[in-house]
Amino acid sequence: MNTESPPLIVGLSPVRTVLLLFAGIAAAALILLDGGATAPLSRILASAALIYAGSAALRTPRAAWPVFVLTCLVIAVTRFAGGNAVATWILLVLAVGVLTWAVLRHRSTGLALQWAAVAVFGLLAVGGLFGQGWAAGLVATGLLLHSVWDLAHLLRRRVVPGSMAAFCLALDATLGVAILVALGLD
Repeated sequence: MNTESPPLIVGLSPVRTVLLLFAGIAAAALILLDGGATAPLSRILASAALIYAGSAALRTPRAAWPVFVLTCLVIAVTRFAGGNAVATWILLVLAVGVLTWAVLRHRSTGLALQWAAVAVFGLLAVGGLFGQGWAAGLVATGLLLHSVWDLAHLLRRRVVPGSMAAFCLALDATLGVAILVALGLD
């Protein structure tokens, strides 16, 4: 008789799933503590687009975590040289660049959805660079839409590993809801 709990997410143990979800929420809390819910978070949305685009273009889910580290480095470096806008543009240029590289290398199979995602999330991220309230609303919308994107990839087990999709789902949903709550309080 098997007494082991079934995985909450296919391929991940229940404990690992809960830890990844909490890690995503904790990362969101740190981001919010650093700048508040109405701080410009376009760079987070652009990072999410790059992580998926990079993994899809490289045709390996294992690329997601190294690309995540790259996005963190871009955000850290640009924090002292240009901030949110510079980070957002660099990350989006990298996302378009890696997808373009994949097409030029004849690796374009299955990338149409990733191109569309980079376009949608990129437009919302760039829109978030203009203004305060409504711009933050665009980023919140983008983050909430990306959390649905994460869930779809998590359930289908495609493009990124379940660990990245679970972490990103919690991060994006937490940030998106926090922004909307903060906007409602203003």
